Amino acid sequence: MCQIGDKVIHINGGVFEVSEIKIMNYGFGDVKYICLKPHFVDPINKTLTIYVPFDKKDELIRPIMTRAMALEVIEKIKSIEPIWYNEAKIRKEKFALLLNSHEIDNICIIVKSLYVKQLELEENNKSLNLMDYDYLRKLKKGIEEELAISLNIPIEEVGDLIAKTIS
Repeated sequence: MCQIGDKVIHINGGVFEVSEIKIMNYGFGDVKYICLKPHFVDPINKTLTIYVPFDKKDELIRPIMTRAMALEVIEKIKSIEPIWYNEAKIRKEKFALLLNSHEIDNICIIVKSLYVKQLELEENNKSLNLMDYDYLRKLKKGIEEELAISLNIPIEEVGDLIAKTIS
């Protein structure tokens, strides 16, 4: 997972490539960093580089799932029971615990829960609050990117595949 060219998932979502591994000193001594560049470049993140301390890599990045795992995840999405906490603070804490587990199943629980809630709210001409909307957007993007790589399909096809599976 830590070779130049490896594709990984950052805890904040998105597929990144390991561009280099280097020692840097920001005033606290020499520290080994993994330098990550976005795999899917857009105008907002075209110059983005994320520096992950090597000793924190297991907390902040994980390897891309295999094709078999991706197909299994898509199949599991159907049976995931959405969860919801009406109080935003509690919901944020619970979703953060799921996200920090690095488990794709837990990330899918968050995405499905937010997606189902979004559909429910739209029926009443309402929408998710900004925190929930950002969570959904960021995590959905990350899952779409990862599935596109794992399944070797265009990223544009992944959203429809997920939506069909959830519906």
